Amino acid sequence: MFKKNLPYIIVEIASAHEGNVNLAIEITNYAIASKADAVKFQMFKSERLLSKNNPFFKKFQEIEFSFKDWNKIIRSIDNKKISLIAEAYDEESLLFAKNLNVFNSYKIPASCLNDRNMLNKLKEINKPIILSVGGVEFREIKYAYKQLSNHSSDIILMCGFQNFPTKIKDVKLNKIIKLKKYFKSIMGFADHTDAEQKNLAFGIPLMAYSLGASVIEKHITKNREKKGNDYYSSLNPNEFSEFVTFLKTCQKAFGNSKEWQLSKAEIKYKKFTSKFAVASKDIKKGEKITKNNVIFKRTNQIGISQNDFALFTGKKISKDKLYDEMIYPKEIK
Repeated sequence: MFKKNLPYIIVEIASAHEGNVNLAIEITNYAIASKADAVKFQMFKSERLLSKNNPFFKKFQEIEFSFKDWNKIIRSIDNKKISLIAEAYDEESLLFAKNLNVFNSYKIPASCLNDRNMLNKLKEINKPIILSVGGVEFREIKYAYKQLSNHSSDIILMCGFQNFPTKIKDVKLNKIIKLKKYFKSIMGFADHTDAEQKNLAFGIPLMAYSLGASVIEKHITKNREKKGNDYYSSLNPNEFSEFVTFLKTCQKAFGNSKEWQLSKAEIKYKKFTSKFAVASKDIKKGEKITKNNVIFKRTNQIGISQNDFALFTGKKISKDKLYDEMIYPKEIK
């Protein structure tokens, strides 16, 4: 799932829906239209996630969807061209998502990395698992990874955390390199930089991809100017489509061959820039080729290079050559 059509781009809806089912459906349709690879939904039960004394408890209640609401949202999606990912914050939500039997992958938030029950339930689901590893200790990542070591499907380690928005100095992309060395896992990066700084909002995920994060997650919102939930790092629908095109296009610059093989464009460039053997004076048929009758110039044709000239030195030319005329390998016997 996460190894095709790289970079694999996930649209994060998070709480941009404001607890409104119709808005959630509308944003989901924007996500599908962006031509990203997957759309992710955050599912939770406030009472199982937060203490009632938590100052954010009421806010979470306001944006919480019932399972009936989720059914309506998920069933509204009639598109086989985008994958669905569920990020469950509690066991009840995870079980519900599993029973829907529509999700291609599951994400576990950083707050659940130490939850053995959640990890065990995830192991029973034969689907790729995304582990959110932003803002956690390295030992916590090792613990969760070890608990899932017998999981039969892919495990993706997702770097990045939300600080509304996350400052550039706190992104620390070097963690991708460390995790990639330590774990035999697919790497991902969830970007939460300021969406108003477009160059960075597009550029940081590209940098993450270049460091090995083949899965990129990004927030979306209907209208950032309204400053709704999670607006800080969220792209508007038109921006998200532009972002997908940008990242997919930039990926082509990496190439796909591990061998040093010149492309047609490189060969054309080589013809234009490289120097090849030409006659430094008139040469008669049967004359030997030496450094005294050959000079190297740009010819816009591939011939005998300076590196290969020793292979032809002292051999006879098979035809007359005028001054400045190109000498081809096939003409040396």
